[in-house]
Amino acid sequence: MSKLYPDAYFKSIHEINPEFFTNKGINTILCDIDNTLITYEEKYPNNEIIKLFNYFSENNLSIILLSNNSKKRVSIVGDSLNLKYIYNSGKPFIKKKHILLKDVNPSKCAVIGDQLFTDILTGKINGFYTVLVPPIKDRTIKDKNGLLSCIKRLLELPILKKYFYKKMNSKEDYIYWKGKIGI
Repeated sequence: MSKLYPDAYFKSIHEINPEFFTNKGINTILCDIDNTLITYEEKYPNNEIIKLFNYFSENNLSIILLSNNSKKRVSIVGDSLNLKYIYNSGKPFIKKKHILLKDVNPSKCAVIGDQLFTDILTGKINGFYTVLVPPIKDRTIKDKNGLLSCIKRLLELPILKKYFYKKMNSKEDYIYWKGKIGI
């Protein structure tokens, strides 16, 4: 179970500064889109995300968007941020031979995402540093693919509880997380 623990946790992607990564020798960030950067309903990233990623780029961090979503969805976000992207990535079992990943050094790469079983597991399988953020807005059972999302979130809870209580010693962060997913 501890293999699913992220290496770091932030209450929002906006709390992360480039120095956090550069101080660890990380120069490449693979970032999830849905519920990490924007909600499922949003089509484009907001100005805060644009500023954050510009700040990352100014600090020599290369960002690649990594999503299991469709080419149409991912290309709209990637093009609006002027970033490289991988759609239908197959997380957590991404293809290391993908042209955008072939030169990525695992010890200098981080994954940022909101799900243990896709984003964090992707990082753990590939030897990347992992950063967990809570979902911006979680799906409900009534949403498209909402039932699957709800089931995954419920399966994550016991792991997150142990992570927050034992590793982070933070009951408050666990309660905050539960609130973000509507439980």
